[in-house]
Amino acid sequence: FSSDLSRPYILFLGRIHPKKGVDLLLKAFAKVQCDYPDFDLCIAGPDQIGWQTDLSYLASCLGIARKIKWLGMVDGLDKWLLLKYATCFVLPSFQENFGIAIVEALSVSTPVIVSQSVDISDSIELSSAGKVCLPNVESLSRSLFDFLGSDMSDKEKMGRAARKLFLASYDSASAAKRICSILHKYS
Repeated sequence: FSSDLSRPYILFLGRIHPKKGVDLLLKAFAKVQCDYPDFDLCIAGPDQIGWQTDLSYLASCLGIARKIKWLGMVDGLDKWLLLKYATCFVLPSFQENFGIAIVEALSVSTPVIVSQSVDISDSIELSSAGKVCLPNVESLSRSLFDFLGSDMSDKEKMGRAARKLFLASYDSASAAKRICSILHKYS
């Protein structure tokens, strides 16, 4: 990708689809942008249904179009760099079975903000790896305000908790140990 990412940014990485709550994120970002004008919002992922046009119009109506970076599909090293250097990863999905991109963000110590409709939101909240909100504009904007308003040491703690959660629950070695433990019980 060729976007200038020299400014701090909040990252959405996933399909651009109504289920993912990107419209909620744009509206919530517009609310926090006045207090945190140094941040951009990067939206990366495929637009298989052509929704980006409507979302771009919404961003214009909200007065934040110049703050949005539409990156399209990003993979490989570019994806990992985006995840690693994001201030936080946000997925305000209305329903999410797992969320691979969330786990990828956790793996590189990036704090996450997810809706409670994401199946792994409980473990994120319990581990303090980020914030959990309702899938609506008010709750998401509160979570963004809380996160962005926290001091750097709190953000770093969340980043460490994110990595710790990944290592404890989602990397292949810990998954293999859990599977072996389960199989051992029944053998």
